[in-house]
Amino acid sequence: MSSLVTSLGLTAASGAFTLLDPEDWPAGVRTAYVVVPAAAAAAYVACQMATSHRSETHVASQVSPDPQGSAGSVSHHHDAAPSPRAIALVAGAVGLGTAAAGAASFPIDRGIRNLVARAGARHPRRWMAAGVVVVCLALDAVERRSKDT
Repeated sequence: MSSLVTSLGLTAASGAFTLLDPEDWPAGVRTAYVVVPAAAAAAYVACQMATSHRSETHVASQVSPDPQGSAGSVSHHHDAAPSPRAIALVAGAVGLGTAAAGAASFPIDRGIRNLVARAGARHPRRWMAAGVVVVCLALDAVERRSKDT
């Protein structure tokens, strides 16, 4: 039940957020809309990469069969941790990609709004919000159906 409530709450929030026109936002809010998710995504990837080798090393040091056939030997195979340069490169790429997607959403939003307005809608953002709600509910239904099978 809580999953359904969460899903409906997120769907309603998505529809409500769509009612806000990004062109009306102050420049600082538009910048934060692009930069904050990009920084969060980059930080998350960097943290995951920096700590992922620890759990792999722990698993590798568990008892495992010996390639020569004697069962129960202990392997002390340690995978090297990703280098700081590799972590920075991957995290930076994720951050830049996320920022690019956020920045691209502004002209995409404007284009969809203009398309809906040219189709004759008096309140294009309301129609856009309704569309977001329908898509969210449809995706949720597909996900729930796939879990049932």
